[in-house]
Amino acid sequence: LFNEVIESHDRYPLANPVVVREIIYAEGTDAPDFLLSGYMIGFLYLSQVTLTAQLLIQERKDGFFDRAIVAGAKHSLMFFSHFITNMIFALAQTLLMSWIGFVWYKIPNFGSYYLVFILVMLQSASSIMTGKLLFFKLISIFLSISNLFPQKNPTRPFHFINL
Repeated sequence: LFNEVIESHDRYPLANPVVVREIIYAEGTDAPDFLLSGYMIGFLYLSQVTLTAQLLIQERKDGFFDRAIVAGAKHSLMFFSHFITNMIFALAQTLLMSWIGFVWYKIPNFGSYYLVFILVMLQSASSIMTGKLLFFKLISIFLSISNLFPQKNPTRPFHFINL
């Protein structure tokens, strides 16, 4: 299709460097076998990002973050406590989703269950870091907005944001 568009504009078509002659899957697999595992990973990733960002927002709203800083807790201690707590949630969620996927829905696994578990936990760690990055990026955006558009009451610049 791409070469047809190029030829219609009087250009030379491009040669494809890779020629796929036959697609080989494992015997007895269907498209849902590939789709269900992707849906499972996608659900785990998005739920961990949402859970991490929501946890940080709720903690900031309730004032636990400020109280911990005043009490003398270091940022690294708070970071690792959030990370370990979220990894415990990820462990429970991974075990539950693996049980539902592999036992209940009988998704075939042609590899090692141990490797699947390790890769899903690494994916969960990545999503936790993405959630933290998303939260801190949103806070920096709100801070820059408050500097660009200052409010009349400087003691409470975030009165329009319910943090």
